[in-house]
Amino acid sequence: MSEPQQPPVPPSEQVSPALPPAPPAAAPQQHPAAQPAQPAQPVAAHPAPQSYPAQHQPQAAPQPPYPPTMQQSPGQQPYPSYARDRAGGGNSLGRVAFIVAAITLAVELLSILMWPILYRTGEMEVADVLNTAVRLLTFAGFAAALVLGIVALRRERANLLAGIAVGIAGAAVLGIVFGWISGLFYSFI
Repeated sequence: MSEPQQPPVPPSEQVSPALPPAPPAAAPQQHPAAQPAQPAQPVAAHPAPQSYPAQHQPQAAPQPPYPPTMQQSPGQQPYPSYARDRAGGGNSLGRVAFIVAAITLAVELLSILMWPILYRTGEMEVADVLNTAVRLLTFAGFAAALVLGIVALRRERANLLAGIAVGIAGAAVLGIVFGWISGLFYSFI
């Protein structure tokens, strides 16, 4: 909720320490029936505009509508990098993390599709060596994508691709680690 707004004080009612108080003629006008009886005064058809004394109140300097680091030069848009950041173009580290995570995920998915074919050939030793090599490679790729994504999230403003990379890589690293732990556990049983 916002603060309740106070009505502005007319300049004739403001008290300025440097100026004497306003004469009684400048008092706010009341309804004619509510005024005490006063002698009639001549009224001009168009009253002269009243000049108010200058206010001597400290005022804050106006703030620019954008941070000082993004000052614009003549002919330049106020936020030149906004459209580029919204599209993900300004976050190169996040884009790299996303690409590394996507390529590593594609390699892992292809290897999962290849394991049944390798096991059908009967070459169990070759399949196990390839499985270990692919798992190490994908673990390194996902770990690199996770680190790059976290660094990009901390460094840059456009975080969509970096966030996707962290999600993919984090889930995959956890899956690989728990797979290794369960394999190690079941090898002792």
